[in-house]
This record gives sequence, structure tokens and C-alpha cells, in this order.
Amino acid sequence: MYEIEQMLSGKTDTHMFSVSNVVPEGIRVSAAVEETTMDRVDKAELRACYLKDPIVFKAVTTYENLLPRYTFRYTDKKTERFFTEWLEHSGFDWEFKEAIKNICIYGDAWLELIKDSKGNIVDIANINPEQFNYKRIGDRIELDERTGLPKGYEQKLPYPVGGKTKIEFDYDDILHLTFFTVGSGYYGVGIVEPVYYPTVWKLNILEGYAEAVQQVGFPIKVMYVGDPSHPVAKEELRGGLAALKKVNRTKSIALPYWMKIDLLEPRWSLANIREQLELLVDMQIAGLGIPKAFISGIGEGSNRKALVLQNRDYERSLNGIRQKLAQQVEEGLFKRVAEQHGLNSYPKFDWQPIGLKDMEDLAKRLESYTKAGVLKPDKELEKEIRKWEGLPGGE
Repeated sequence: MYEIEQMLSGKTDTHMFSVSNVVPEGIRVSAAVEETTMDRVDKAELRACYLKDPIVFKAVTTYENLLPRYTFRYTDKKTERFFTEWLEHSGFDWEFKEAIKNICIYGDAWLELIKDSKGNIVDIANINPEQFNYKRIGDRIELDERTGLPKGYEQKLPYPVGGKTKIEFDYDDILHLTFFTVGSGYYGVGIVEPVYYPTVWKLNILEGYAEAVQQVGFPIKVMYVGDPSHPVAKEELRGGLAALKKVNRTKSIALPYWMKIDLLEPRWSLANIREQLELLVDMQIAGLGIPKAFISGIGEGSNRKALVLQNRDYERSLNGIRQKLAQQVEEGLFKRVAEQHGLNSYPKFDWQPIGLKDMEDLAKRLESYTKAGVLKPDKELEKEIRKWEGLPGGE
């Protein structure tokens, strides 16, 4: 392997591969090695965000449930019969859904293409992204000088198996799926990493608030003992404290007039940090790419027209991701399986509508209720409708 500086220096080297002479047409080569100094979030931290933050969890499960809605198109019966059996045997639907979840959380999904003794792909299986990476030389990806592609992959085992601490894979043993990529495209970016910092900040604020509530968030019983005419003795303080400890909602107590029980109320509340939390939540929503109403389940702060526009933008984003996934799976898996078995074609994804039409359905139901006389027009209903449609008088 050679340093990038050597490539940029203009020095000739017979061992440095040439795009025109060696690398097949269509192979993208931006450098002989891939720099890995980019500041990326540790994968275990991304998993923690998914498990501990409800907004992140809901966003991931939303992508996981909405994206994999599909059937397949076939051009001939022979291909359909073969792949119907192959897809069921390999558990494709389950593995594909798990891959989408991994991409959301980690940015990458790595599927092992399991082969039989003849080298035919017979099964697929997701590999834990926290254990998986390219083969490396030091901190750099090891590239094949002939093709410019990574030489392969390795999986670090959590504990030795048969004396081995890692498993190596050839480049064509793995199907790598992503939504988005960064840099030279060797690594993907999911939906969790862009919101990592606002998620951590929000969780830290909430943890601090919860600890404060536990310590001083509830009224504290206080007893005032003594007045100018009655100096306080230690015995009276002890007696007052003992009486105070016995006070609850079912107890009655008699005290001399120079002893008084009161409540010490906290001088702050959740309202004091609500603005900061809302700012961080808005940052999360922007990074996760899902309309806030779909995350929270309520349309607070949004009228119907705005929700419809947000829905359309979200559907466009999901459809773009679907197109990329389809290209990766069809070219990287289905086409290879078809060629191995002498088939002239392979399945094509036929994506089903995403179907986020709750507001349209609500409008139709309200129209039906009104025509049936179940709903009677009144000022409050008119105001709500004006608010949904963004019309004057709905403020």
C-alpha cells in the first residue's frame, strides 16, 4: 500500500495501479487507500441511542416497518418458481428487514452470502456491524491493486472460537447495504449518527432533572420552633423533629403556638427546561427525517396542509432510499444467484405505497359524519377546521 502523498506527488511507480490500464471500466478509484481519520461515533454509542431514546427508537422502527413493503416482478415463470422457493428458504424477508434496522442504527448492513460446495449462494445472514469491518493495514482499508476494491472483510469474534478471534471473508462473500455514504463511499451513514449529540445532550438533561426531582423536587416538611418570647432549647428541636416525622395525611397533631409546620416548595419545574428540550427534540426530528407528527402520534402545532406536505416529502425520501436498496440487492444478490443457476432474468422489487394517509382518511370520515348528521357545525369545529387548513380564523 502507498500513501496518498505518493500518488499526488507525480512520481511514477510501476507497482501503482493505473485506472486506464488495469482497473476495469466502471470501477471508481479515488485513492489507493481510504483514510479513516474522519470523526465517527462509536457503534456501541449508536446502539445505546437506539435503545435508550424513545424518539430515536420510534424513528428506527418506523423506517423498519415502512420500507420493506414489496412484492416482486418476474419476466418468466421459470425464474418466478425458482426465486419463490429460494427467497423463502433463505429467509430473505426477515434478513432484509433486519438489514434495514442495522442501516438505520449503524449506517451499514453486512450480509454474508452463504455458499454451497459449488460456490452457489444458497442463504444469507446479517452480521453484527459492531464486530465487522474491512481488512486493514494499520488504520487503512486494504485495497486490491488490480481492481481498486477492498480485498475483503473480517469479523472480530466476542470470544475465541476454535482458537480463532476473527473470521475473514473475501470481497464477494458479503453484500454491503447502505442508505447514504460519506467520503469515498466505503462506509454508510444511518439516521442515528446525525442526531447523536442532540440525543446525548437531551438524555443528560433529563437524567439531571430526574435526579433533582428525586432529591428536592417534592415539598419538604419544615417545622419552625420558637419566637422572640420562647428561646429554643435543643430538647424542643428534637421533640419537634420527632413530631414532624410522624405527620402524614392521616395524622392529627397539637402543637404550642410557637411551633409551626410548613411546606418548603421547590422553586423550579420542568417548564424551566422545556425550551431547551424542545430545541433538542427539533434537532432530532430534523436529523431523523421523519415528520414530528409521525413520531409523536399527534399533530400538535401542525395544520392539515402542513402535515400533507411533510408526508409527501417523507414519502419522496423513503422512495429514494428504496431505489438505492433495490439496486444494491438486485445487482449484488439476485443477479448473481440467477447467473449461477443459468436463469435469464432475476426478480425486481415492486414497492407498495407507503400509505401515510391518516389525515386524508380523517377528512373523509369527518365528511361522512357530517353528511350523516353525527357532527353538527359549530364555532369550535369551524375553528379547528380552519386551523387544519391554515385558513384565517384558525389561530
